[in-house]
Amino acid sequence: MFSYLFEEFAIENQNVDFNNLYIWIINSDKTPPHIGISRNLQFFSLKATGKDNGLSTMDTFSLFKKKKIEFILVELNSLLFDRDLEKVYSSYSTAIPTKVSCITPVLDFLNLSEPFLLFDLIRYLNKKNMISSVNVYNFRREKLGLGIYGDKDVAFEIEKLQGAKRN
Repeated sequence: MFSYLFEEFAIENQNVDFNNLYIWIINSDKTPPHIGISRNLQFFSLKATGKDNGLSTMDTFSLFKKKKIEFILVELNSLLFDRDLEKVYSSYSTAIPTKVSCITPVLDFLNLSEPFLLFDLIRYLNKKNMISSVNVYNFRREKLGLGIYGDKDVAFEIEKLQGAKRN
């Protein structure tokens, strides 16, 4: 069962222009997945234990490929979004259960105030024709979809990861 099923996508596309705007769905085969965002060769991600702030997209891409982590790159129409990712992420330090998750700064960057879960966001972006392409890497499943989860699952995952960091 999926909360969102991708119908069109490319597998292992190596011709990705990391200057463009991408939402990264990391561990896309897990529920809930993690997300980040990149543009202009820089990757950003808010995590339970801190954040990735302006990492090299090529290094991040290579690391996920090497570790065989399933991830999806959802390319957005860059012309619609002119905000500075670094400035948006400077307002955040770490995820906070039930308050701030990895999607929060992405929604902030996209100027979306509604509380979206990832599958809601992808559905919204698709409906508004804001998605240019979808690419998946380390894909080993029959269908490409996002699992079913809710706000409580996200909060639980953040708490679990923060607990693991303390121990």
